[in-house]
This record gives sequence, C-alpha cells and structure tokens, in this order.
Amino acid sequence: MKMKHVYQIISCLVLFMMVESDLFAQKDFFGMQTITVSDQEFVLRWSAKTRNDRYMEEFLLPSENFAGFIQKVTIECSQENKSVEDEMRELMAKLAVKKEQNIVFSFEQIESPVEGEIWIEYVQGNVQGGQSFTMEWNLNRYRLVNNRVVLFRVIHRAYDKELNDFMKIINKKRDKWIKDAASFQMETVKVKK
Repeated sequence: MKMKHVYQIISCLVLFMMVESDLFAQKDFFGMQTITVSDQEFVLRWSAKTRNDRYMEEFLLPSENFAGFIQKVTIECSQENKSVEDEMRELMAKLAVKKEQNIVFSFEQIESPVEGEIWIEYVQGNVQGGQSFTMEWNLNRYRLVNNRVVLFRVIHRAYDKELNDFMKIINKKRDKWIKDAASFQMETVKVKK
C-alpha cells in the first residue's frame, strides 16, 4: 500500500514537471535568444503572444532569475497599424493612475538621443502596507519598425535593503543607463512568421 502511494506521488511530480516546463517554455518571436545592451549579454527567459497580436519577450542576465533580478530587458512588438504616439499616450495614462495610487513615484517623456523614437522614463515601487519592497527605474523606447510599434524597456531594480540608496544610485548612473539603452538597435526587431 505504501509503495502505491510513493508511485502516485512520483507520477504526480513527473507530470507536474512536464507541465511546468511547457508553461515556461520560451518561443523566440524575434529571432533573438540573446541580446547585448552596452557590454552586457541578456538571455531570453520568457515570451508570450497575446490575443491582440502583441508579442513580448523578457531577457535577464544569465546569473539572474525573475525572483531576484537586478536588471531586465523587455521587447514588445504591437499589432500593425498602431502609432507610436498611441502607445505612448496609453502608457502615460496608466502611469498617471499609478502615480495617484503611489505606485509610480515619477514619470516623464524625455528627449530621445535616437531620432524617430519616443522615450519615457519612470520610477515605480511595489508598495504594500505603506512599505516599499522593490523599486525600479524604467526606460521605455518606442519606435515604428515595419509598421509595428516596438517597445524596448530597460529596468534596473533594487530590493529591501538597497531602497534607501536607490534614488542616489539612479541619479549617479542615469546618464550611463540611458546611453546603454541607446546602444540597442531597435530596427533589428522583426516578428518571425
């Protein structure tokens, strides 16, 4: 009787592992298993396609995972026939709501060093019970590529103990982070059919 239970438990674990691996399998929509931003290589760790023809891929440094990453790069490609300005307005509206909820601390459209792009910078936190647990500096680059709006987002994140100094770190490293983000060639993003 005990052996039967052990067999059932092992069978359930094997089945769970098979399902789990399919849940987190990455489909490479853009033909980029890795990307380089400045001098750092990021590895594709997650991807999805939504019903409204939006493709998303998230990249982390090889040594990081989603539970505790310090840097993340996201690439999104929207449906055809949408404008960069529409995407930017949607984000700005969402950020305004989040700012009222004290989730976003600051946001603004900044001057893009790359012609033909719109850049939005914002700082947000995961706040629970009046306490921050994570804080992020985000930079979104929007560009029209092959009649699709491409979003390239760079995130730098801090956790619990680093939160007090994170705004100082942002002020110190912001210019470098912007220069690093500008190094990625967005015109290389194409949806594979």
